[in-house]
Amino acid sequence: MRLLMSSSDQDEGEMKIFANWILDVGNGNIGSVVGDESEVEILDDLLIITTDDPLSHLVDFAYVNLLQNMLDYSNVIGATVVTDRNIGDKVYIPRMNLIPSDLRLPFKFQRRQFSLTVCFAMTINMSQGQSLSHVRLYLPKSVFTHGQFYVALSRVKSRSGLRILILNEDGNPKSSTTNVVFKEVFNNI
Repeated sequence: MRLLMSSSDQDEGEMKIFANWILDVGNGNIGSVVGDESEVEILDDLLIITTDDPLSHLVDFAYVNLLQNMLDYSNVIGATVVTDRNIGDKVYIPRMNLIPSDLRLPFKFQRRQFSLTVCFAMTINMSQGQSLSHVRLYLPKSVFTHGQFYVALSRVKSRSGLRILILNEDGNPKSSTTNVVFKEVFNNI
């Protein structure tokens, strides 16, 4: 877990509460246990609970200024496909300025280039070892076994960078998820 600490005492107290909640989830101390399953209640400020179109709200949380940036022509190059099966389709390619911060140089280089899309989605196992500013979990059904929910939660650097959308069988948002624990794994330890 790599949470960033704040300079104010109030933010530090909130960060401590959040860190303890994540650790309690990882240790299995949170949730009502029924058999091999534990139902974990998610903190209210981490949930996306709108019922009209929850997926679009998840996208809005992930890409806050997406439409504004797409309308700014200094951020986007418009192009038309001239080969292959998609001839004539319009595409928009984002571009950005890169300015290295090498303090040894008396001047700054500036380069405008096409941005690299690092990752729009990754599995929980792929996220191990990563520290991410923004983590959005989309859970249309419970998929967690012991430890995976903790791994997904602990990748984020701050509480404000985490949002979770959990859906029930009807496709409506809910406030808890199932954490499956196979206790027979621990029998021989």
